[in-house]
Amino acid sequence: MNPACTLTSILQRVSKEASQNWDEVIDPSELRMSGGELHLRHFDQPPRPLKANTWAEGQLCSKLGIPVGYFRKCPPMLKDAQFEYWMNQLYSSSNGHTPRLLLRGSGQTLRGVLSERYACIDNLSLIEAIDTLESTGLEVKGFEMTEVSFHLRLVDPTSYTEAGSDDPLFSGVHISNSEVGMRTLSVDALVYRQVCTNGLVRLVRNRSVYARKHIGHAPEQLASILRESAMAALDLGCRSALAFAQAKEMRIDDPEAKLTALAKPWNLTEEVQESIVRQLSIEPLPDTAYGLINAITTVARSQDPDERFRIETLAGSLLN
Repeated sequence: MNPACTLTSILQRVSKEASQNWDEVIDPSELRMSGGELHLRHFDQPPRPLKANTWAEGQLCSKLGIPVGYFRKCPPMLKDAQFEYWMNQLYSSSNGHTPRLLLRGSGQTLRGVLSERYACIDNLSLIEAIDTLESTGLEVKGFEMTEVSFHLRLVDPTSYTEAGSDDPLFSGVHISNSEVGMRTLSVDALVYRQVCTNGLVRLVRNRSVYARKHIGHAPEQLASILRESAMAALDLGCRSALAFAQAKEMRIDDPEAKLTALAKPWNLTEEVQESIVRQLSIEPLPDTAYGLINAITTVARSQDPDERFRIETLAGSLLN
């Protein structure tokens, strides 16, 4: 995550990207494929192809019941035939009452294919609501925005626990979102280790402090919801930082065996598992929960933003 940014610079970036975005609610019959390219009737005259990104292509294939891996291997003519056949099947099975689709795009890129019931909580609205938190003194310590997700980390510089000499653990907030159905809007407690910029995400009974699926209507009073949730997350982050510091006293006789036992239920790749083992070998306290957690969160930093967040959440569960 890029820590070298401010809420103002983030707002500028989000605003710039939002200016290119568009939404269109359509009947599926308006979407056609020719030469392996998607075309939307009435969207542009003359019609120009829409380039579906990887996420949107997967969503579209899911709605049509086409295995996405197979579809991506098809040559253009076969893609056309598959698309038309399964679209017709979709109509036949619904007696012509196929639910309309919400297409979310940016320029000529199709970035999401969703139900018209999808409640749009866009990143621009989110960052404008988050901007009100600046008065609380929170500082940005990480930001990533991809085609499918948004992740922002805010830390309270006055709330920390010493885990050792020059090793403060700060209480913080992790806010995540997706404009295209990849994840919920959520607010989570964060423990930020300043020495290495590692992050630890703490859930309560496997739940975020605040989480809302993108269905129904977008929440009103988003700013006040985020403010209240952030304050609750900071409180949990403070308690989690203390628990993390105390993890130095939690002995693990065989941390590699512990990691091996966690790898399958945590769905860790072999590469990630091996990287954690290597990191353990250089951790100052490798045979403690503190050392194992730090090894896990250090390796998590090299993953894409969504996988990093997932692994950091799993690491946080070791404090339970």
